Amino acid sequence: MKKNSSELVYFVLGINTYLVSGADDSCLYNLASCEIMKINNENTQLLYELANGVQIKNYGEKQMIFLNHLKNQGFGSFEPFPMYIERIRYGQPKDVQSVIDSYIPLQHLYLYITNKCNMNCSFCSQDDIVNRTTGCKRFKNYINDDYLNLSDYQNILDSFKKLNCHTLNIIGGEPLLEKSLLISIIQYAQQIGFKNINLYTNALLLDNEIIEELQNVKLVIHVIGVHSDQELIDLIDNNHSNPMQFKTNIEKLRDNKINFSFNLCITKENQHLKKEMMDYYRTYNPCAISCSYIFDEEFDFSVLYPKKIKPANFLHNLKHNPCIHGKITIYENGNIGTCPLMRNNIIGNIRKDRIYDILGDKKHCLYWDFTMENIVPCKECSSRYYCIDCRAIESTQTGNLYGKKCPNKKILQAK
Repeated sequence: MKKNSSELVYFVLGINTYLVSGADDSCLYNLASCEIMKINNENTQLLYELANGVQIKNYGEKQMIFLNHLKNQGFGSFEPFPMYIERIRYGQPKDVQSVIDSYIPLQHLYLYITNKCNMNCSFCSQDDIVNRTTGCKRFKNYINDDYLNLSDYQNILDSFKKLNCHTLNIIGGEPLLEKSLLISIIQYAQQIGFKNINLYTNALLLDNEIIEELQNVKLVIHVIGVHSDQELIDLIDNNHSNPMQFKTNIEKLRDNKINFSFNLCITKENQHLKKEMMDYYRTYNPCAISCSYIFDEEFDFSVLYPKKIKPANFLHNLKHNPCIHGKITIYENGNIGTCPLMRNNIIGNIRKDRIYDILGDKKHCLYWDFTMENIVPCKECSSRYYCIDCRAIESTQTGNLYGKKCPNKKILQAK
């Protein structure tokens, strides 16, 4: 007897839906609606059975209520025939992508040009412990190192441009303390065709000379409080930075139509003012505002997890670590690393090693091939591709590149 093609006897997850299993539960990720649904192990087993062609008639009312809920939320559909649906992916067709993957996928070059800073923030210790994501950081044991000169930086920029790297990030310390070198680096990078140049700064040392060189540079400006609140600034910055100077400099950037964004450093001293800070800095019309949270034992990690996923980030994290893939950092003493805050994880020195040899070395591949599957607690967590993973924080907090301390499992289970 011929089967009625209108009879819906199978259930399949949608092309945009990923099922990620963990030890205690699973998560469904809908990349079309950006929604996340956490499900228990019983329903996970149900979905695996259905994916293997088991018909829905074999299940009871409880399971059908669950499946109808998935359908109504856009995670799947009932179908008349068994079918395999390939999940949506990013990039090129598989045969083309395999060729692309054989090349060096260099996305970001970081030049850490100085370890000095004109501020002395209470949360910025000069030891090797990292307590925040990418931003300014001083390291105690590197103050007297022999710095690279302009010729060294020009050779570095030439090498990375040949490797098709288009994004240059200049970081410290406070790069404006090396104003002459900074201006020369920016000028040369623009001359040889770097498309994106980002300068990480606290903006306190900006003057007319440097502002003239910033027309095609995007500034990422670190801020620690509402700059009309001198008492709060003094509480965090032991050097008591001048809020009026900051305000004047930001207005100059705005008047000169220079792109800038704010990175709010959220600490236990100012976390209750986060909304006020966001509202205050919006008045300057920045390109964007982000938050960099200072981690301690009392930190509430739930603030790091948005209610919806970003599809591009999720798909990237399926194959790569969200933190260290595609990054190279050159420090002021010539050392080469990946993330600028992972200063103890050195893979070479620009004065001794050719950059092409470094990027092809197994020691380098250890970092770029690193995925969430390499971290035991993450491998067992259904939120692993959604997680905010900072290897700089984790490795210094645990003393292990593969360690995991933040966030704890309870936070992820609650999301």
